[in-house]
Amino acid sequence: TSYELCIFSSIECDNTKMRIKFKNKYMVGIVLGIGILMIDFAFFLKTKWFISIIILALTAAWIQFWIDFFIEIKRQKEIELKFLEFIRSLVGTVKSGIPVPSAILRVANEDYGALSPYIRKLANQIEWGVPIHRALVNFSNDTDNLVIKRSVSIVIEADKSGGEISDVLESVSTSVFNIKRLKDE
Repeated sequence: TSYELCIFSSIECDNTKMRIKFKNKYMVGIVLGIGILMIDFAFFLKTKWFISIIILALTAAWIQFWIDFFIEIKRQKEIELKFLEFIRSLVGTVKSGIPVPSAILRVANEDYGALSPYIRKLANQIEWGVPIHRALVNFSNDTDNLVIKRSVSIVIEADKSGGEISDVLESVSTSVFNIKRLKDE
């Protein structure tokens, strides 16, 4: 459960745009931190433990924010890695002569970890008759990953301009691989 109000509009980190929503579990940490702080001022004001307990109170108040932040970074990295696998599978299927919408439907049955729900949604939209460009834009917006958004926009523009889609997908795959390699270095 989370409130609709974002405490931060967005955080740019590692080319990943993340939105952190205020969740009820954050309130527990904040209340715990305030409680520890009140106990600190009441009982430990003139002791050597005063500063240490203030640090403990701040840690209790912020730890869940940081845990969620790092979990989201890890999830976004996995999504980028699995996107590379997805694009490679798609390239192989498209090069065999299958049109892109049918190729997406074929490769959507594979397991892509954290990316799988988004790929299944993409395949469902294509099955329901949503235009491929709209479905790809929805896919990139749902993942909320800048690498995927850039890749999808390149594919859409190349398709609109009449480029060979299999070549474009292959170059996007190479580009995503190079971006990942540079980030790792």
